[in-house]
This record gives sequence, C-alpha cells and structure tokens, in this order.
Amino acid sequence: MRWRPNRVSAVAGGIPPWTLAFGAILSVQLGSALSIELIGQVGAAGTAWLRLSIGALIFIAIARPTLPRYAANTFSRSLVWE
Repeated sequence: MRWRPNRVSAVAGGIPPWTLAFGAILSVQLGSALSIELIGQVGAAGTAWLRLSIGALIFIAIARPTLPRYAANTFSRSLVWE
C-alpha cells in the first residue's frame, strides 16, 4: 500500500504521519535524557520551565504564523478613546 498525502498531511508540508510521530517521540525522550543533570542544578520546576520555553521557541521558529498587516491609523484609533 502506497502512502498518499491527504488534506491533514498537506498542512505539515506533505511529511508522512509516521515521521511526525517519530519526531515527537524522539523529542520527548531526548529532552528527558538531557534534563537529568539539569534537575540537580535548577530543580524540577526550573527544568520543566526551561524545557517548555525552549520547545516554544523551536515551535515559533518552525510554525510562526504570518502577522496581519494594518495601516498606521488603525493603531492610532485603538489608542485614542473617542
């Protein structure tokens, strides 16, 4: 059976679903393995915060949405209460 991209996989750029699942598994396991020594230095809460922050930065770098373009007068209207 040959893999054919569908609407859902088109969002991911045509990457097969098993590749995305493998990447997620690898990310979780590698993050846990690398954070073992970090727990002793910054604690469990600090390690969780660092892992979430780094993950958010990576996610923003990969899937940053386009920002809407507004005219300059749109912002001036929002700052002044009429």
